[in-house]
Amino acid sequence: LEQLPGKRGGNSSVTVLDISNTDCGVSGAIVLMKCTSLLSLRLFNNKLGTAGFDAISAYLIGGHPNLQHLDLGGNRAEGKAVSQLLRNILTEQECYKSSLQTLELGGNENDDEALFEEARRKRPDLDIVRDREAVADEWDEVS
Repeated sequence: LEQLPGKRGGNSSVTVLDISNTDCGVSGAIVLMKCTSLLSLRLFNNKLGTAGFDAISAYLIGGHPNLQHLDLGGNRAEGKAVSQLLRNILTEQECYKSSLQTLELGGNENDDEALFEEARRKRPDLDIVRDREAVADEWDEVS
């Protein structure tokens, strides 16, 4: 992880990173949220869950200064964590304007319709994708 974009001595030319289905973990997701050159980050199906959403929410207050596309789909986060993440994104910041244009949340609990309506009003430029399902784990199929 030390060679990731935005890290001292790392590759600052990486703008798109897809680490879907890699079990990067919460610590890996946090490192990636700090990368300054990334414009698109796909963290789909990394089992981040509620703890992961809680951890990366702090990096999304006011949106994100660099990321344009963030895929958090398929991580099975609970509705309260998804709602808090979205509330953080909707929090206005004076120090920068959010670059975030697409947020993928399918495959997580996301049934707070009032909050999603508020997001549409406050951030009409933000496309929130909610219909992607989580990928079944091997042990889910056995049960």
